[in-house]
Amino acid sequence: MTGIPRIPALLVGIFVVAASPVGGQVFDAELVGTGTRSGHGYGSSVAVDGTTAVVGAPGTFRDPADTSSDPVGAVYIFVRSAGVWTEEPRIVHDGVRHSKFGTSMAIRGDTLIVGTPGDTARGKASGAAFVYERSGGSWVRQAKLIGSDVTGSGAFGVGGDWFGNSLALTEDGQTLVVGSPRTLSDPDVPWQAGVLYVFERSGGSWVESAKLYAADADQKDYLGWSVDVSGDLAVAGARWDDEAGLDAGAVYVFRRSGGAWTQEAKLIGADTASGDRLGYSVAVAGGTVVAGAPGHDWMDPDTGTVHEQSGAVYLFEQSGSVWTQKAKLLGADTDLYDELGSWVSASGATALAGAPFKGDACGSSDGAAYLFTLADPPGELAKLVKTACPGWQFGIATDIGPNLAVVGINHPSCDATSCGGPYAYLLTPDGDGDGVPDDEDICPGGDDALDGDGDGVPDFCDPCPHDAENDADGDGVCGDVDNCPGGDDNLNTDGDALPDFCDVCPFDTENDADVDGLCESDDNCPEVWNPDQTDTDGDGVGDACDDDDDGDGVADGEDNCPLVANPDQGDLDGDGQGDLCDLDADGDGVVDADDDCLGTAPGDVVAPNGCSIAQLCPCASPWKNHGAYVSCVAQTSEVFLDLGLISETEKDEIVSEAAGSDCGHRNR
Repeated sequence: MTGIPRIPALLVGIFVVAASPVGGQVFDAELVGTGTRSGHGYGSSVAVDGTTAVVGAPGTFRDPADTSSDPVGAVYIFVRSAGVWTEEPRIVHDGVRHSKFGTSMAIRGDTLIVGTPGDTARGKASGAAFVYERSGGSWVRQAKLIGSDVTGSGAFGVGGDWFGNSLALTEDGQTLVVGSPRTLSDPDVPWQAGVLYVFERSGGSWVESAKLYAADADQKDYLGWSVDVSGDLAVAGARWDDEAGLDAGAVYVFRRSGGAWTQEAKLIGADTASGDRLGYSVAVAGGTVVAGAPGHDWMDPDTGTVHEQSGAVYLFEQSGSVWTQKAKLLGADTDLYDELGSWVSASGATALAGAPFKGDACGSSDGAAYLFTLADPPGELAKLVKTACPGWQFGIATDIGPNLAVVGINHPSCDATSCGGPYAYLLTPDGDGDGVPDDEDICPGGDDALDGDGDGVPDFCDPCPHDAENDADGDGVCGDVDNCPGGDDNLNTDGDALPDFCDVCPFDTENDADVDGLCESDDNCPEVWNPDQTDTDGDGVGDACDDDDDGDGVADGEDNCPLVANPDQGDLDGDGQGDLCDLDADGDGVVDADDDCLGTAPGDVVAPNGCSIAQLCPCASPWKNHGAYVSCVAQTSEVFLDLGLISETEKDEIVSEAAGSDCGHRNR
């Protein structure tokens, strides 16, 4: 429901509540409109849809810091995201003074309608409704709507039809119903009987499709003081209807069928009486009509005490074609002058009703708001009150959606620059008591504020509370204890506590025990450092740990040639080094590579080519005769003498020995 409070709001704030049918409110935040001042009426109307709350300030100045500027009205917009409310740029009316822009509001998705009953397009206080569409985060005016028979007259701010005093949008945002309660010269109804105008969205335009009024319309009924609509059902309050007594009030029900609207019922409470003002506020949800009667006098059935203007909330439901009263609701502590029902709103199976003059901890007229369930049996779910003093007339305005409820407070405290404003409460279940409602709680059961690694996942629900990456490699091991980041810790072939991805030797439990840079599976000598992996005999066992490197059957410790296979261990020169690995096997001082006469007898003098006289003049050669042999020895000895290899005496001895030998004789 949207409309004007009974008493003009001089300074108003809002409490915003996240709503659920189980109650359990939690303070969320105070929504302070930038630059709000005393007398601006900030919060005298409110509306909510999804996570967007809009707050009317119909008395604010065009420049809130300059009281000499025109008081034209404005709408303040707040959006809740990730548990935080953010104020967006306000919408300021560009019309004349005292337009009262923001007296009523309705929002659905990206469509916002703002009632301006003081607009002067058709005369003083004739009224208007302005349509805004949200585009790219900004609200852009799309249309200005005025009922076809709306007029204005009388004293400024008093006369006129007050078109836009109340308004409501259907859930799909396609149908708008606007109240015009002060009809001064309407051709269809008596003076101030009041009417409703219906507009339909067609493409990008809004078209007036119907004008509704009571079948028994009478003077000063003020039909349209309040209005709400849901689907094809529209309800409107006539707060000063006199059928049940002077200013007893009534509620009218209209239904759309086949595109045409007709009056379906007029609702009056079973005990409605003079001064009740039934219909001062109305709401409809799920086929249930909710109507406030703030002037109702409740009588305590136990004591007979009458509590004047305690107020009450009436529920009506339809059975077949008949509407009947389902219940009359009071707060558990409803008392005189509370004026419960000054504002009502409903969503689903929950209603929210304001009692702005409820006395409480801060004194008289502290105010309160009550959540009621509309389900059977209907009754109070929770009482909402201010979080602290000062401030009073809490509940001067309300609205409720599936997840949020908005409650206005009149006269919040002010400082030199601004005044208090909207208060946000969470009413959705908060099972873990962390201040975050369960439907927004990313970590039910734990404190969402405790997030050790700052990854946005509270510790209670964080599988890796000390790992901001939350197991980045997906191996089920948190980064702060992961000994193999980037790999699967569960894959460990050799079982050595090092996952294969980070194991230099994934098949070696000892992980290169000899530290030669080779894993056991690749190391031909795994327990002895041998980075060169030399394996002389190619038997797969590195020389560093092979007892028989050359594989000749002789252990290295006994082998005169350990790296060359020589099973016979031949050592011609007897120097302890086997011939196969001895560079000078005959020990004549000439390496075998340059030695033309291998196998020189030990002690023989050799020429530079490694040949001795005996090898150059062998006794066994087929000499022509003994003289030829002796001649060879003599000539060769002379050469050795010239080379300084032997002395003259040694030469003579060698020749003499040859002459006395049998070498070269034919008979040999």
